[in-house]
Parts: sequence; structure tokens; C-alpha cells
Amino acid sequence: PRAVALPRPSPARLDEDPDAALRDAEWAALLAALPADDRGRVLRRVTASCTDASAAGYYASPRRGGDVRDRYAVLAVRPSSDDVFRALCAGLATAAAGGECPPFDVVVLDVSERRPAVVRLEKSSLASLARCGVALEINYAAAFSDAGGRVRLNFLRAAQRITEARVGIRPPVRMMMSSGERPEHLGKDLGPIALRTWKDVVNAVSCMVPGVTEELARDMVGSYPGMVVRRAAFRRAGGRVVG
Repeated sequence: PRAVALPRPSPARLDEDPDAALRDAEWAALLAALPADDRGRVLRRVTASCTDASAAGYYASPRRGGDVRDRYAVLAVRPSSDDVFRALCAGLATAAAGGECPPFDVVVLDVSERRPAVVRLEKSSLASLARCGVALEINYAAAFSDAGGRVRLNFLRAAQRITEARVGIRPPVRMMMSSGERPEHLGKDLGPIALRTWKDVVNAVSCMVPGVTEELARDMVGSYPGMVVRRAAFRRAGGRVVG
């Protein structure tokens, strides 16, 4: 199975998303373009922006309405502040203590701005992610296409901070890298120019980020994303995923 994310993230809670019908139409069009045999192997992912404690409580609740899971196989949440990030991790800790299924699959750290990331990476928060098998994702496309270098620096610093903070946590934190949204430069969509092969990403990160070995970099673009997709496929087939 493969997970496919549509290009526009949701700026609102998914149960209040005004563009839900448009997203469903985009997804239907994408599936219709695929060979019939492939449609059942493609999983739908959404990245939802989480901007306040109320939204964090919604996404972190293991008893959230089933409509979200029915619509999206992979749910990623992008916190806008450290308080929101800690609220999400606290919700995961509560779910794990109660034997509940993780309410979401991926936390996306925003490193696309020309300012340092706003999330502090404390071991207790990362341990909550690790116990529930929730991955931590950073996106490289905007960093690799940043002519000024500021976004690239934020990306490399975030990768280093995650690498340092995850030391000693068991099970290990599932650290992912993906291309993320298609970035723009001077108002123009860079499209495929911003993408790199997995070998390019592995070489760049393992060479420039202290503590990231080539093996870990390969896991970040291969094994850990694969775990997220396989968990989603298992859950979609009726399995119960706790950690």
C-alpha cells in the first residue's frame, strides 16, 4: 500500500472543514485516474493544522468521531506552537495509558518559515510519540529550494534537535522526512524542481546533520514512513493498532 496526500493541508478542524467536499472530489478524481487494480492499495492522507488547545484536544482524543478515520487513512497534525505540540503529546500519553488506539499517525514540524521552529523537543513528549508509534515528520522540499538558506538552516537544526533528543528513548522515535507541500519561490510553483531522489536526501542529511548516520537517514525516508503506511493499511482492514 501507498499513502497519498492531496496538496492542500486543512487549516481547520476536520469536522469543521469547509473544503471537505472539494477534498473528496479531488480524491475521487485521483482514484479515477489510477488503474483499477491499484485503487485499493492507495491510502488517503491529510495534514491538519492545529493552532490552539481546543483543536489539540480534538485531535488528541482517542474517542474522536469516526468520520475522520472513515475519510482519511493517515492523519497528520501540524502544531503551530509548543503548547499545542505538548497538548498533542499529552493526549497520546493518556491514550497509551488507557490502552486506546493512537488518535493520529504523524506530527509534522513546520520548518518552512524563515524563523526558528517554535516547538521544543523534550524527551517526555518524544517518549509519548514513541510509545504510541506516532512518527515525527520534517519536510525537506522548501529547505532544499531555499535560495537564501534560512529555511535550509531551520531544517538542519530541527533534524539535529530531533536526533539528539531521541537518544535513549525506547522504542525509538520514528523520525520521518518527506517532500511535504510543493513550495513556491517568488509566487511560482517550483513543482518537481524542489523534489530529490531518496539517495540525494540521505546523502545530504547524513553529511550535514551531526548524529544522523546513513542508516538512520535511510530509515527516515524508507522504514519509518513504511511503518506508518502499513499501520494505516492494517487499521483500514479492521485491525486494532495500539503502539
